[in-house]
Amino acid sequence: MPDEQKAEPDYLPDGQQITKELKQAENTGFDKSKRLLNSRQYQHVLRQGRTYRNPLFIMVSKPNTRQTGRLGITVSKKVSKRAVDRNRLKRLIRESFRKLQLSLPNNDFIIIARSNAAHADNRTINHTLTQMWNKLARQ
Repeated sequence: MPDEQKAEPDYLPDGQQITKELKQAENTGFDKSKRLLNSRQYQHVLRQGRTYRNPLFIMVSKPNTRQTGRLGITVSKKVSKRAVDRNRLKRLIRESFRKLQLSLPNNDFIIIARSNAAHADNRTINHTLTQMWNKLARQ
């Protein structure tokens, strides 16, 4: 008879145990249904949404009737002339949203990067975004 062994829990490299929520967050992607795709959608949120500001970002949020929240990102050349810097900001914003989207309300979000964001390090950006998402989740 084969010995039945209990499956040992999975752990992250930093020793944190992987919970159901973390596994579920890993499976959440950022497909088209979770993005604002055209100018009309952006304009609708910008006109009717509620605005939150901090030194690095401006976030506009408007409730939607969909099953999930959607995200739009704006990083203009005024923020940084270098595409690599703008792409880094967009990548960090997307990843932050992807990880926390299960705890966020079903809103349409637009995040507009400010020029200070291009000079901030990744840790500061992640911390600032997490604060913004948490503030929004509490309301």
